[in-house]
Amino acid sequence: MENKPPPINVVVLNSVVVIEVGPNKKKYYVHKDLLTHHSEYFYKTLRGSWIENKNQLIALEDVEPKIFDIFVNWLYTQEIPKDYDAWTSGSVEDYDASTSGSVEDHDASTSRGVEIDKNFGLSEDLMKIKAYVFGNRFLAHRFCRAVNNSLVDSAFQECSSFYYEEIIYAFENLPTGSRILTLLVDIQCAFWNGSSDRDFGGEIELRAQLPHDFLIRYMIRHGRIKEDPEGTELNRCSYHEHSSEEEKKACEEKCKQEDLGRSYCCEQNSQS
Repeated sequence: MENKPPPINVVVLNSVVVIEVGPNKKKYYVHKDLLTHHSEYFYKTLRGSWIENKNQLIALEDVEPKIFDIFVNWLYTQEIPKDYDAWTSGSVEDYDASTSGSVEDHDASTSRGVEIDKNFGLSEDLMKIKAYVFGNRFLAHRFCRAVNNSLVDSAFQECSSFYYEEIIYAFENLPTGSRILTLLVDIQCAFWNGSSDRDFGGEIELRAQLPHDFLIRYMIRHGRIKEDPEGTELNRCSYHEHSSEEEKKACEEKCKQEDLGRSYCCEQNSQS
């Protein structure tokens, strides 16, 4: 059983840590109790004899501020953004939950059912994978679970293949046992076809950079689908991360009810 986070009304009465993020050293003022509760890395850094603890200042020059925006927002709200713009355009501080999330004035739609913001060259799924990599690095397990489950749910909602940039980044930065890697392979087997790769997005050129591990997993997965199509049908809950068996059972029932109308779509695509 995980410990409950400290109440916000208590957190705000205690000390604040300054965190400088990115090469431009963007400053964040984060309450120490929240940071150390949700991250084992920051707990060890700020509770021990490290110089960061004495100065109450931490420098994270190789972290993207956009990713840290998402993390800080989650620290205080325990919510992962559901809006495309909140993931890809500006900080979460500018996020308005009332917006529709549409992205205007772009040239072409993508295979993921959303549009790439050409100003940043980022997709929502890539940002989620980067957020998970951040959480894994800084041992923020609850944050990782929230991001993972958000990525899984959006993948099953879109029912379309991932971009190669997302696959390459994930396989280069996540441990081999990550559920996200399995998700990428299985979704790609279920929904990829030749028309998924578009010239304008550089997908065809990126084929040569696909990780060897991904290609082997993809080949093995396809072999299993040919041998037993029904036994390899996608199950959304199996890609989720759970904090307990009780939560897993509740998730299984929830996914079973929500995915009843979508199972045919996934089954058809997995056999095409």
